[in-house]
Amino acid sequence: MICTNCYKEEYKAAKAELPVTINGEARILGDLDCEKCPDCGDINFTHAQSLEIDKKRIALEFGLKPLLTPLQLRTLRRVLNMKLDEICDLLHIGRNTYGRWERGEVEITPSMNLLVHNLIEKIPDARVQIFDDRRVIKMAKPKVTGAKAATSASKTLTRSNTASKSKSAAGSALSQTSAPKKVTSPKAATSASKVLSDGRTSKNSKSAAGSALAQKPAKGKR
Repeated sequence: MICTNCYKEEYKAAKAELPVTINGEARILGDLDCEKCPDCGDINFTHAQSLEIDKKRIALEFGLKPLLTPLQLRTLRRVLNMKLDEICDLLHIGRNTYGRWERGEVEITPSMNLLVHNLIEKIPDARVQIFDDRRVIKMAKPKVTGAKAATSASKTLTRSNTASKSKSAAGSALSQTSAPKKVTSPKAATSASKVLSDGRTSKNSKSAAGSALAQKPAKGKR
């Protein structure tokens, strides 16, 4: 066939490479049969050669998609809220096929694996629940109000002419203030010990004494 670009030479059998995009990534299909003009270098693919290119592209796409596990397939059906016969009808497969995949009796075929992957990509909830590595949980750090801010908030609460919204904000700030750790002095600790040893002491007094002893500073090593 004469070259449709320069009309000088006929196309000759040759090999070529073709860039393709698969799942948003640039790939190269190599060693492709083609027809090339020896004069201008124009490349043409016959119908049969184009079909072979499609096969290679699909085969490459299959390889980039990991086989879905039985657990992932069960999760998909749960997210879709479908019975076995319903999801089989959706995928146009035999009534027992999906169940055998779920039970791990047989592996999902490469072509169906790609089809189910494409289905999952169209359902955000399924995509998140099936592929755990896409789950991102951000934990917010608790806010702690500084001493200076706490003093300012206390003054705001004591003013009679302060608006209710300002008082609410000040109360919230005080609730986030890190309270200083109480430490019982040696003298108070001795007194608390006597209270605990006295049989006539009430339960409330003993409870307070026990709390005071728990806050007693540890003795330093000499």
